[in-house]
Amino acid sequence: MFFMIILECCSKSSIGNYTKQRNPDYAGFTPFIDTLITQSYSFKYSFANAYRSGPAIPVIIAGMPSLMNEFYLLSAYSNNRIMGLGTLLAKKGYDCSFFHGADNGSLKFDRFSNVAGYQHYYGRTEYNNEKDYDGAWGIFDEPFMQFAARTVDAKQKPFLATLFTLSSHHPYILPEKYKGKFQKGTDPIYEMISYTDNALRNFFNTASKMDWYENTLFVVLADHTAAVQYPEFSTEAGRMSIPIIFYDPSGEFPVGENDTTVMQQLDIIPTIMDYLQYDEPYFSFGYPIFDPNHKNFAITYQGGIYQFIYENYLYRFDMQSPIALFDYRKDVLHNPNLLKAGMKVPGTLVTLSKAFLQHYK
Repeated sequence: MFFMIILECCSKSSIGNYTKQRNPDYAGFTPFIDTLITQSYSFKYSFANAYRSGPAIPVIIAGMPSLMNEFYLLSAYSNNRIMGLGTLLAKKGYDCSFFHGADNGSLKFDRFSNVAGYQHYYGRTEYNNEKDYDGAWGIFDEPFMQFAARTVDAKQKPFLATLFTLSSHHPYILPEKYKGKFQKGTDPIYEMISYTDNALRNFFNTASKMDWYENTLFVVLADHTAAVQYPEFSTEAGRMSIPIIFYDPSGEFPVGENDTTVMQQLDIIPTIMDYLQYDEPYFSFGYPIFDPNHKNFAITYQGGIYQFIYENYLYRFDMQSPIALFDYRKDVLHNPNLLKAGMKVPGTLVTLSKAFLQHYK
C-alpha cells in the first residue's frame, strides 16, 4: 500500500530538522514531522518543481513538469491521456483514491486525479459534515485526515491514497479548540503549520492501529513553499526547498538523511515504481532516486526563466543565454553570482538542461 500526504505550503524553513544548523534554538513548528524524519528516508537537498498548488499536483501524481506559462490543469492538454500514478497502480489491482477537503471542483483536482488514474475522489461533498467546515476554504485538516484513514481502512487492499491538506492556506482559520495552543511565528501561516503537524500526528496514531499500516509506504511532502524565517530560504534554491520524506513502518525502506543527492517531486513516481520493481514500461520525466546510473537534478520555470539544480550548482537561464550561476550548497545566500565573477557554466549543466527541455518539448 501507498499513502501520500501533500502538505500545503510546508517549506523547510518551518521544520526544525532543517533549520537547527542555522539556529540551534529554533525549534521550528513541526515537532511531529521532526520526529518522523528521524525514522524515515529524507533529503537535505529536496525541491519542488512548481511555485503554486495548481501546477504542483500534476507534477506529483502524474510526473508532468510545470514548464509552461499557463497551468497544466488549465491548459488544452489537461484532458490528454497520461500515465499517472493511479494509472500505473490500478493496472496492478490497487484501489486508488484522492482526498482533498475543499469544494469539489476546486483547482480541478477531482477531474485531473481521474485523468491520472485515480478511481475515487473525496472532497467536501463526500465528507458530508459541515460542522468541520472552516467557513472559507474547506474541511479542517484534522477531521479530514481521520476521515481518509477510516475510508481507506474499509477498502479492498492494496490501495493508493493521496491526501492534500488545506488548513495552512490563507485565510489561516484555526479551529476554536486549538486557539492559543500552538506556537506563533513571524507569519500567520506558522500557527497553521503547527496545527497541520498535530493533525498529522493524530492521523498516524489512528493509522498505526489499522492492519494495513505496517505494509504501507508513506510519502510525506509539500506542494510548494511559503513564508520563510531565515534569508537562505528566500534565495532561488531556498524558495523551492521542501521536505520529501519516505516512511516505512516495516523497516524495509532505508532510513537516514541523504545529504548528497538532489531530489525533486518529479522523482517520486519512478522511485515508487522502482521500489515496487514495477515490471511494465511507463513514461516519466523523473528518475528513481536509487538509480546509480542517473544524474539527479531539479528543474523549475517561472516568468520565462528556467532554473536547473545539479550537484552543487544552481543555474538560471532563458532560451537565449545564461543569467546566473550559484554554488548554492557553499553560498547559501547565493553570493556571488559566479557568472559575474568570470566562471563559465559547466558543460554538464548545459547539456543536461538542454537535453531535458528538448525531451519535454
